[in-house]
Amino acid sequence: MHCICVDPDRVHLVWPLVKHLIHAAMNKGGGCDFAEMETSVLRGEKLLWVAADEAVIWAAVVTGLHVQQDHKFCMIWAAGGRDRPRWHDMMKSAIEKFAKDEGCKTIRISGRRGWAREFPDYKLISILLEKAI
Repeated sequence: MHCICVDPDRVHLVWPLVKHLIHAAMNKGGGCDFAEMETSVLRGEKLLWVAADEAVIWAAVVTGLHVQQDHKFCMIWAAGGRDRPRWHDMMKSAIEKFAKDEGCKTIRISGRRGWAREFPDYKLISILLEKAI
């Protein structure tokens, strides 16, 4: 299994294979508009991550890098897939390493309260989870 950040110049090739995973996650969690998310991903404004092996795409995650009051952070906007134990820790580690390498101080997750169980080392801030890296 590999977790990769899809090159924004090639995201249009991968997006059709995974957009149903992101759409399902967003329908379940509410919040952002899927069409806006899709446009941001296809423009390269947000990054698409994929967990896959030779035969199966297991998950897709959308992230974005942001700066707020001189505080750079990586936001996880949506994550969808199947058989979460198979890819969760690997994807989490890959995104955390990427964010740290990009100079982020934290990672934030906007989503359902249930994500707090999946990320016990993140601090619950209303429904915004954050971890210093």
